[in-house]
Amino acid sequence: MALTSKDKICIPPPLFHCFGLVLGNIAVFTHGATAVYASEMFNPGEVLRIVSEEKCTGLHGVPTMFVAELDHQDFGKYDYSSLRFEAPAIE
Repeated sequence: MALTSKDKICIPPPLFHCFGLVLGNIAVFTHGATAVYASEMFNPGEVLRIVSEEKCTGLHGVPTMFVAELDHQDFGKYDYSSLRFEAPAIE
């Protein structure tokens, strides 16, 4: 992901799982980025709201989570323009 200190990553996978704990936290912490947690348990509506409000630049998840977010009734309600879809060039 070529994370930088300017990134804010929303981490909805559970912290008891290696994805949430290792990939989510350690990748963010070792690059000086900001970790954003939407809720204690996965809640697709809260993820959508937090990504928009916090202007997250990345969103972690598994396909099932992304499907739940895309299918959520509030999907069209929020702005996701802060999310980036390709890694910036490494200098």
